Amino acid sequence: MSRARLLSPSRALVAAVAVALLAAWLATGTTRSGWTVSTLANDPNTTRAASLAFTHTYGSTSCSAGPRVAGTQACSGSIVGSDTISNSGDLGTGRLSAAVKAASCAPVQLGNAKSGTNPLLPRYAAAFRAGGPMTGSSAISLDGSSAYAASVVQQTTPSGFSLGAAYGWGVWFKTTSTAGGAMFGFTDKPDNTSTANADHLLYMDGAGHIGFGYSATASTGTSPGSYNNGSWHFAYVRVEVTQVVVTLTTWTLYVDGASVASVGGAGLGGGSSTGYWHLGWSPLSARTYGTGLSNYFTGSLSNFVVFHASPAPDAVPNPSSQTAFDTFASSATEQWRLDDTGTTTFGGNVPGTTASPCTMFDVTWSFTSPASTPVSGLALATFADNSFRPVAAPGAGGSQSSALTVSRGSTYDPDVAGLRLYVPISWTVESVPTGSSWSLAFAWTSADAVVVA
Repeated sequence: MSRARLLSPSRALVAAVAVALLAAWLATGTTRSGWTVSTLANDPNTTRAASLAFTHTYGSTSCSAGPRVAGTQACSGSIVGSDTISNSGDLGTGRLSAAVKAASCAPVQLGNAKSGTNPLLPRYAAAFRAGGPMTGSSAISLDGSSAYAASVVQQTTPSGFSLGAAYGWGVWFKTTSTAGGAMFGFTDKPDNTSTANADHLLYMDGAGHIGFGYSATASTGTSPGSYNNGSWHFAYVRVEVTQVVVTLTTWTLYVDGASVASVGGAGLGGGSSTGYWHLGWSPLSARTYGTGLSNYFTGSLSNFVVFHASPAPDAVPNPSSQTAFDTFASSATEQWRLDDTGTTTFGGNVPGTTASPCTMFDVTWSFTSPASTPVSGLALATFADNSFRPVAAPGAGGSQSSALTVSRGSTYDPDVAGLRLYVPISWTVESVPTGSSWSLAFAWTSADAVVVA
């Protein structure tokens, strides 16, 4: 969030607030670097209300009510549960103006360091910028009931193994959950649609044991130890071809660089499958990994890597930094570091859709005291044209509140359910004092833009 710029000594841009909308149907909230974010709730085919807002008064160096002063004034603020501008100074009608705009609209993505065109698209209550396992790293946090991410490019796993070929898959994880859950998996669906076509599953059972599942069997190996102790661990599976006449492979599960389980046999890797990578979800219930396990993972994940160009590296001991881990992952086919801010967007097609998700949601933004509705039932894609729309500002002694409502439009497609749509919104307020040389700038600052969840 950047500071508001001064227009001139007698015209001050008071505030500009950037906010991201979440085009998912949630009832959870997140907190971001000093911003307290409102909670949204919605049932299918109904509208949901959110509050983008700040509260301020004109005044002294403490930014409270009082006489105006010469010079520039910076004040702090936060997103709260209501939108209110209070004109408690002596700015009369016409001396205060306001306007709103949206700069753009697109789904949020989790970037791929190796294949930039194949990011993961997070859905539902995925929280960004959690603390990571290494110096310079970061993570995403998942709620264990709805949040997951899926890649956008359909891929095919390796086939036709040659003797000595080796492939690998791994991820950093941290959890205290006793519900079990999938850390990653590969299915033929681009979302969380239930399917029996799932393989390359890394999961945790209710006791904290780590297991790896392959399509030909229920499970190829499970760790004897438990890892749901709230510490960071790196789980990595490596498969190596040991005979090719009758394809024999050995699957080894490593945790924190140590081999904890190994299974070998025929038919464990000779074929291939086509589909999409999933993070934080896989259909465990479609196979017998244990009773009562969740398909979703509860906890934090960092640096999901895939090695489909043989040979995959041997397991690496815990590196001390993101740079050291990047060296280990230098030959990876895919590396999602999961260190995104939640504001980087995806400009390609969402699998299963032919139109932008931003065309599938309508927005209404209305103001009261005085009343003004600059946007009503307008598609997000149309609203996000970077044009200011004027709003009648409150007169001296008055306060103004606003409400933002997002609803499914007539072209809503279920394939976009849960996507996070980043919509940078600005609400600017400009004071125009008469016969004075002072300027007053209010700035709401944050380390990143806000995702309302």
